[in-house]
Amino acid sequence: MGDSRSTPMISKWKVLLKLTSGKVLALSDVLHVPEIHWNLVSVSLLGKAGVRILFDFDKIVLTKNEAFVGKGYCNQGLFMLNVYDIINNNASSSSTYIVDSCDIWHGRLGHVNFSYMKKMVELSLIPKLSLENHGKCESCVESKTTKKSYKSIERESDLLSLIRSDLRDLKNTMTRGGKRFYITFIDDYSRYTRVYLLRNKGETRDVFIKYKNEVENQLSKKIKRLRTNRGEEYESNPLIFFFCEDHGIIHETTPPYSPESNGVAERKNSTLKEMMNAMLVSSRAPLNLWGKAILSAYHIQNRIPYKKNGKTPYELWKGYAPNIAYLKVWGCLKTFDVMFIGYAKNSVAYRFLVTKSENNLVDVNTIIETKNANFFENIFPMKLNGEQQVQKISRDKSIEPSEFEPRRSKRDRKEINLGDGFYTFLIDEDPRSYKEAITSPNTPL
Repeated sequence: MGDSRSTPMISKWKVLLKLTSGKVLALSDVLHVPEIHWNLVSVSLLGKAGVRILFDFDKIVLTKNEAFVGKGYCNQGLFMLNVYDIINNNASSSSTYIVDSCDIWHGRLGHVNFSYMKKMVELSLIPKLSLENHGKCESCVESKTTKKSYKSIERESDLLSLIRSDLRDLKNTMTRGGKRFYITFIDDYSRYTRVYLLRNKGETRDVFIKYKNEVENQLSKKIKRLRTNRGEEYESNPLIFFFCEDHGIIHETTPPYSPESNGVAERKNSTLKEMMNAMLVSSRAPLNLWGKAILSAYHIQNRIPYKKNGKTPYELWKGYAPNIAYLKVWGCLKTFDVMFIGYAKNSVAYRFLVTKSENNLVDVNTIIETKNANFFENIFPMKLNGEQQVQKISRDKSIEPSEFEPRRSKRDRKEINLGDGFYTFLIDEDPRSYKEAITSPNTPL
């Protein structure tokens, strides 16, 4: 004791500290001493377990392997960890370690089904999680619908033998850049998926050519067949037919009124849309961020294994298993007023949307890319905060085009250097007003 007295220790426990970050700090051999009325944690023992402690004036930050673990504050000369629950556990363990909660990984994986998470634990793609007694995810209940069963079909035996494609629209909900549609291209053998956002259906041919050139060059193979439904994006565009014919690609179309003939694409689009909805619902982000959400959804889907063969689309496409330790919960808060909106393309960086700015160099609605970030995966800037109303979001099921006119910088578009590890750019091709949007040459008639 502090006054040189000794006092009896009753027992030893394993204690789980549920931190406000969403992480769980597991402490073994915790002494139960009734006369000590404070719960004390040894800084030196945390350090031996690989937890790094950073002291900054009256604050404390815990990290491990450069990942944010938790934080605290100074109170009466002691540093207090931000903990919302303490659980005693008799299970024995020889060290202190960090346990990621089931809900955190459920959010990182785009609210994927828990059965897939169990498979990923078995394959050691994600840490060991307790998935037996998980509760229902409110965001999933609100955003997902019951799926019909489909008969399994035999896959192709090689990459690019068959590419399935389908196009969907979000009706009156445009992205901040004026995109209304998204189109998927799915390799039948690997199920590796690519998604593109479109302003109008007339852009279908251009994105298919872009997709074809990239995948054929990267895989040193040729696309043999393209299967689509009878949507007008293909039927009314003879250039696609002639392009396929010129390049020896057989363009297959489904029979009338039988979307199940292209069921792989139909189901993939439904899955992506449900993941997108769950991300928007859980973060309370505005609906015009659906484009960023669905791009993140397909990025995650490519890294989730199938139950039957245990292989991920990424592994079948790339030839090696993916590392998914970098995944974060979509829509969560970074260390300052920016919102995590996805993963940079062809770069090991994250993408953030500035929601509030006191920096003259960076406007609100600017996109920032950086790999150096601390995440608060249980805090969402778009949600109503108990202490401060950050932003109130309409929960209408659709947004009329006249309801949003994105804020646009009056300065010339240019890249801005904020130092090593940062890359920023303004959102490209945003319409200044609804009038400008509907009079654009890219707007469908």
